[in-house]
Amino acid sequence: DAKLQRIMDYVTSAERADENQAIRLPGHEFTTLLAENRRNGITVDDSVWAKIQAL
Repeated sequence: DAKLQRIMDYVTSAERADENQAIRLPGHEFTTLLAENRRNGITVDDSVWAKIQAL
């Protein structure tokens, strides 16, 4: 939607307090994270994994 794109462009082009800190929007990095998880797997705490394996 064009209106949403204009808002995102406005937010991401705003001056940042810290130029080294990326501007992130909710859901914006989902596809990157999904691809990363598919490639590398998902980190699960050992205690949680043990409970899953016990099922």
